[in-house]
Amino acid sequence: MLKFVSLLLVLFSLNITATESFDCKDFNYNPRNIYPICEDGDELLSDVEEKSLEENKQSLLIFGYSACPWCQNLHKIFKTDKKEDFKESCPEVENLNIQELPIGFYFKDSLGKYEFKSIKGRTILENIANEKGVEVDGYPMIVVSNPKNGKKQLVDTGELEDNTNGKGHSFVLLCNALKKAMEDNK
Repeated sequence: MLKFVSLLLVLFSLNITATESFDCKDFNYNPRNIYPICEDGDELLSDVEEKSLEENKQSLLIFGYSACPWCQNLHKIFKTDKKEDFKESCPEVENLNIQELPIGFYFKDSLGKYEFKSIKGRTILENIANEKGVEVDGYPMIVVSNPKNGKKQLVDTGELEDNTNGKGHSFVLLCNALKKAMEDNK
């Protein structure tokens, strides 16, 4: 019995060590990582809200994680060469300051097991969802925030998918959702 308890303690301490020894800075250099996991979520949120106040804009907060295919698709719309195509079809996006906020990430522990580590962005999103009485049931989630009056609108991106021919999110549905959220925030 003592050997069994000792073995459990060793395995438990290995798991804690593996989790605590993870260096997120190394993860940020992975080109597939689209979310700034080493950044403080509260600081990212504060910065984008401050910038939006100064520029008289609303904030677009995109919550997700790098291993999520739909999160990657939304990232491409706002942060890669697709951005210009989207701006042409939805000029209202120019009135938004965009910030991606990570909810967590997967990493391999010392035993080779993949683990999901939740981080601050998830807590921020859950707090906003609780305020609105909404349950988060998938990612990515979008929040359009008006820092002037504190209003926030959650947008479930699952309703914005265009699954014909594997296209990802529909520009039209995404644009309409953003316009509605911005209007509801006035």
